[in-house]
Amino acid sequence: MTANVAPASGFREWAPRVWPLVIFVALLLSLALAVSLVIRFWDVDLATAKVWWHKPRLWFGMRSALCQALNDYSPVLAALVAIGAGLVGLMAIFRKSWRHLGPPALYLVLAYLLGPGLLVNGLLKHSWNRARPKDVVEFGGHQHYERVFLHDPASVGRSFPSGHASAAFYLCSLGFAAAVWGRRENMYAGLAFGVAWGTLVSWSRVASGAHFLSDVFWSAALVNVVNAGVLAAMLPWSRPSVPHTEDSPLAQFS
Repeated sequence: MTANVAPASGFREWAPRVWPLVIFVALLLSLALAVSLVIRFWDVDLATAKVWWHKPRLWFGMRSALCQALNDYSPVLAALVAIGAGLVGLMAIFRKSWRHLGPPALYLVLAYLLGPGLLVNGLLKHSWNRARPKDVVEFGGHQHYERVFLHDPASVGRSFPSGHASAAFYLCSLGFAAAVWGRRENMYAGLAFGVAWGTLVSWSRVASGAHFLSDVFWSAALVNVVNAGVLAAMLPWSRPSVPHTEDSPLAQFS
């Protein structure tokens, strides 16, 4: 049954729904920062890359049919979700019975365009210029290796962050959308699916020598910060489509 409530106006109304998302994004950012700090003392980027590299210049991903399939086709899933959401949004304009699907559809499209699209592939990937593992001297290439956040203007590459991983972790947006316009169980299912799919795609990129571990961690963190930011911007004009089970620690404030 659709909840007939006015649009939420502040933290008190939305806290019971969005508190798991706040924790989720905070954990991703903490993990990405932790990996980056550990690299200062023990270079986990090179260590994890070496696990998947075997002389002479052969990466595990080059021999794995699964990795090849993920490298070639994994971004298609995120694109299909965004395109599908766009079509649903257009239908919502012309069909009154679909009107309630307009806001979540718009959210999924914006999250895709601003996260994997603009931030990762449009800005960072073409400005950071970090060399990929398969291109650095340590793995038979000709580029100099640079640790995460030690930007070398002379370096050439598209390693930081990972476009494939960002498109995969973008699917966590399904859980973000369900938090506001769906049910709590669907929120957790969407987050779990996005994390599982993103982890699998990230592994294929690292195992193929296309990215370092820190690249994919930051892809997960950054794209979900965008997911959260787009959702936060839409909250003042949104209303829940179904009632949530108010079982969160912040439910007392609603």
